[in-house]
Amino acid sequence: MAALKPLQGVDLISCAQANARLGLKVAAQQCGYGENTDQFGRVLQDTCRDMGIDVSQLSDLLTDRQS
Repeated sequence: MAALKPLQGVDLISCAQANARLGLKVAAQQCGYGENTDQFGRVLQDTCRDMGIDVSQLSDLLTDRQS
């Protein structure tokens, strides 16, 4: 089920990671950003940077098991 409001922090990263395999559009929707993939990408990158996680694209969040 998609989040009703945009997720932030650890919740955003967890949601993005869980949906990364499905692509940017689906991940943005599931994480509460609807069709606004630009905002989703910006907030996700900022959040990852703030937490010391090096991410340049959504697929960087995939683990070996998810690929």
